[in-house]
Amino acid sequence: MFAEPYPITVSAVTRDLWRVGTGDNSGSFKDIAGSTLAAFSHTYGKRSRHNARFTDIKTTADPLVTGSNFIAMMGMNLTFDLPPVGYTAAEAQAFITGCFTSLTASSGANIAKILSGQS
Repeated sequence: MFAEPYPITVSAVTRDLWRVGTGDNSGSFKDIAGSTLAAFSHTYGKRSRHNARFTDIKTTADPLVTGSNFIAMMGMNLTFDLPPVGYTAAEAQAFITGCFTSLTASSGANIAKILSGQS
């Protein structure tokens, strides 16, 4: 079980997320303002799938209507898909860490490439 608060640091500002839900193999968190959310869930069967979803919500100026705002939302899903046997927890963690390192190296250059549509 994740400890509370669950911190997410964005642009050097830490957002503390508090547990708002618990279920079978799941948990959800959000900050006090309700603008940052995290949800974790797990399914088991022929494959083990572990999912983390992060959501950010903000109010921003509407570029089409002067003086008007709208709610914008973005999200990110991470799914770890493993067979029930064949990988140790350490092997899976090492692979996943390597993938994250490749995305975040050089100040997130590969994330910027993905967001700009490169493949």
